[in-house]
Amino acid sequence: MVKIYFIFLLSISCQFIYGQKNDTTLYYDHLGFIEWSSPVFKGDLASFIKEKLKYPVKDSSTLLEGTVVVSFWVDTIGNTIFHKVIRGLRKDYDEEALRVARLIRYEKPAIRYGKPIIVRRIVPIKFIREENVKNK
Repeated sequence: MVKIYFIFLLSISCQFIYGQKNDTTLYYDHLGFIEWSSPVFKGDLASFIKEKLKYPVKDSSTLLEGTVVVSFWVDTIGNTIFHKVIRGLRKDYDEEALRVARLIRYEKPAIRYGKPIIVRRIVPIKFIREENVKNK
C-alpha cells in the first residue's frame, strides 16, 4: 500500500514540476514515461505577428501603444481555433489582434502519447508606434 502511495505522489509531483515546459519532455505517469511535444510554428512567431500587424488608425491623436493578449486553441492539424481576447486595449486594437491571431498556422500540432492533441496557447500582441521603434 505504501509503495502505491509513493508512486502516486511521485507521479503527481513530476506532472506538476514538468507540466509547464514547451519542449519535448518526458513525464512520469503511473504507466511509465510519456512523451509530450508542443505545437511547432515554422519560423519566428513574434516576427510573423509584427509583419502582419497593421496599426488601426482613426487619427494620429488617438494612437495607443500597448499589448493585447489573445488566447486560442491549436487543433490536431495545426490550425488555430476559438480565438478570444483575454486583455484588450480598445475595440479596434482588439479586432486587429484577433485578425492577426487567426492568420497563425502551426506546422505540427502538439503530440501526446504519439497522437496529436488540442492545446491552448496565449499570445501577447504588442502595438508599438514605428517612430518609437526607430528612436530606440
